[in-house]
Amino acid sequence: MPTASITPGGVTTFCQGNSVMLTASAATSYLWSNSATTQSITTSTSGNYSVTVTDGNGCSASSSPTTVTVNTLPAATAGSNSPVCEGNTLNLTSGGGTTYNWSGPNSFASTSQNPSVISVTTAGGGTYTVTVTNASGCTSIATTTVIVSAPVADAGPDQEICEGGTAMLNASGGLAYIWSNGAASASTTVSPTTDTTYTVTVYNVRIPIPLQLL
Repeated sequence: MPTASITPGGVTTFCQGNSVMLTASAATSYLWSNSATTQSITTSTSGNYSVTVTDGNGCSASSSPTTVTVNTLPAATAGSNSPVCEGNTLNLTSGGGTTYNWSGPNSFASTSQNPSVISVTTAGGGTYTVTVTNASGCTSIATTTVIVSAPVADAGPDQEICEGGTAMLNASGGLAYIWSNGAASASTTVSPTTDTTYTVTVYNVRIPIPLQLL
């Protein structure tokens, strides 16, 4: 009787995306449990693999099964509270595994699942990547894009007017504006009776304007 055995070409427990070659002992013909008829097979599927070998005299023998275990990859996720304004806190979130390894702009690195960046700057905007590892040691990668906004407020030049006159103030640098006189637009007309300093808060997002009752 021939001797039937299987020799793996590598580890038989691995993560999805990999494979292993199984080689049967030398014979004249081969019949694997997955119906293959070659001396060697390559598999990326979990299961018990055995082979029946036949020699030149027509004698056959079957091998003991070799178990192949393919572990699933983690379903990695990544997110954030983007967009955020410069100076606020950026909160990153992830899931799908047991350990996490973050990297990102401005030399960011963290092993927390949900790390935060306090007082984030515009240099902190960009793509953040997290490598997620599950209990089987398999890894997946997820990314999230972060936008950090910083409006450049401009209230316009100083102005001189005659007593009783008016001045048009024009702000720029954002999408919404609130002046110190209560005006909620980029431009406002003022008629101060004394020297007055006007300030404007500039927003880079639209904000709801409260209704004024007359």
